[in-house]
Amino acid sequence: MDRQAAVRLDRLIVGTMNRQVLVVLEVVVVVVVVVVVVVVVVVVVVEVVEVEVVVVVILLEVVAVAVLVLEVVVLKVVVVLVLVAVVVVIVVVVV
Repeated sequence: MDRQAAVRLDRLIVGTMNRQVLVVLEVVVVVVVVVVVVVVVVVVVVEVVEVEVVVVVILLEVVAVAVLVLEVVVLKVVVVLVLVAVVVVIVVVVV
């Protein structure tokens, strides 16, 4: 009986570690997506519109931080889609 309990505990620990690794990987993917989107939008807006870089960067930083906070709390793919939609809206408004 003690051996079975130990085996169950080992499986529980391994399962928990796997879930933590998946959460960390998801957050890393979201951070990479946010950084890439921010860089692309800044380059496009600066090249096409020639607005102040600082204004665009500040707007996108605020959006990126808000999305990262939501991602950590919610951990849903929908948040990434919302980020893309907000960035598109910002680009359309600025252009």
